[in-house]
Amino acid sequence: MFLNELEEILDVVDPAEFRKVIKPLFTQLAKCVSSPHFQVAERALYFWSNDYILQLMHDHVEEILPIMFPALFRTKQHWNKTIHGLIYNALKLFMEMNQKLFDSCTQNYKEDRQR
Repeated sequence: MFLNELEEILDVVDPAEFRKVIKPLFTQLAKCVSSPHFQVAERALYFWSNDYILQLMHDHVEEILPIMFPALFRTKQHWNKTIHGLIYNALKLFMEMNQKLFDSCTQNYKEDRQR
């Protein structure tokens, strides 16, 4: 229910207002994506199917991708197969938005895991 309401709000939010909530919003969304409860993770990942939200993400990918990347990468190991496809779609979309930043986040994630 929370994620449904959140998406409805984001569908009408002004881009200037969106900028103010990026960090707390995507920190929470990263937690939802990482949820072992497949319905929570699935619903959160459907945000990447919303064209308006996707455009907002594209406009602020430099701030959003570093927040979301670890959660998305970890969730590739989710027990639910449907989640795997949604994760790969989200990662692919981020990669298409900014390949250089995506590569940097990948490298940082791998370095952090080796520590």
